[in-house]
Amino acid sequence: MPRLRYYCNRLTSDFLIGLLMIMLAGCSAPHDNPLDPKSDFYRAPMDTTRPVVTATVPVNEATGEPIGTNIIAIFSEGMDTSTLTIATFVLQQEETPISGTVSYTGMTAIFNPDSELVMNTLYTATITAGAKDLADNAIVTEYIWHFTTQQDTSVPRPILIPSVHSEHVSRIFPTQDTYSVIAEMIAIGPPFVDSAWVRYRTGSPVVMEERNGTWTSRFSSTVFNDYTLGSVIGQPFFFSALDHSGNTTEGGPAYLFRVVEETPLVISPSQDDTVAAFPLLIWEAFSANFPFVYQAIVNDFDADVWSGPLLSPTLLSIEVSDSLPDGHYYWTISVLDSFRNSSRSKQGYFIVSQGETR
Repeated sequence: MPRLRYYCNRLTSDFLIGLLMIMLAGCSAPHDNPLDPKSDFYRAPMDTTRPVVTATVPVNEATGEPIGTNIIAIFSEGMDTSTLTIATFVLQQEETPISGTVSYTGMTAIFNPDSELVMNTLYTATITAGAKDLADNAIVTEYIWHFTTQQDTSVPRPILIPSVHSEHVSRIFPTQDTYSVIAEMIAIGPPFVDSAWVRYRTGSPVVMEERNGTWTSRFSSTVFNDYTLGSVIGQPFFFSALDHSGNTTEGGPAYLFRVVEETPLVISPSQDDTVAAFPLLIWEAFSANFPFVYQAIVNDFDADVWSGPLLSPTLLSIEVSDSLPDGHYYWTISVLDSFRNSSRSKQGYFIVSQGETR
């Protein structure tokens, strides 16, 4: 009986070893293993990477583009040509679609308008989510860019000189500082300008007001959803002017270069000091890593009544050159860089009395 048990155990062990060797041999055979690229059963890993637009022609927010230009989008990988059509590669002028044809080569899609574009006009190009790669992956997100065509040089136009600068204002009340962007434009005719607008990036045009030969518009920091305007630095502002002849001229882009976040400080007079009709205004030295000048301004709570000249950063005081009538006033000191970006101090309150000698 023990001998019979021995042979049965031996038979079972040999059988299991043989079965395991057959299974291992089968898995290692190239023609059976689905993980082996040499196998007839091999399947490549599924492509789940979604394509993106890596470059465009014209670039976003380009100006002066030829009216006969083609619009180009370059992708991060090969695309399914059947998904690149006038339904997924769209060109519009405001809400009006532009007719054309779409071709594709390599990783580049080309929109060829059926006719020349209109001069001095803003266009919007879009690659929609219907554009897919060869593995049927749609682009990550709808891609939109804008450009403006060239102006008609045969028509006389005014010369537009646009600029953009920031204004930081500190005050005693309300206690929160304010940040603004001031867009300005000087228009030199003829023809002379009747109305003007300014647009931040691809936003809606904002009407500008003319005062003393300069067209101006002020943007509060709330417009940009950025209290200290840091994200606005280096971004474009575009200008438009309508002249007497009914022609529109484009200007810009102009860019915000700097925001001055530090503020200067007044020393005296302040806190309702009583002073003479020609008060001496004194402030603390301001330090910055860029060139700047000072400017002092006196206000009677209704309007500015005296504005001092631009002063060297080595000067820390100035005497008001106009005689101030008796009354209540405040004054401020501002720093301005070479691009007119400014930061203004809190107010220094004072009272003028003719009986004072200081």
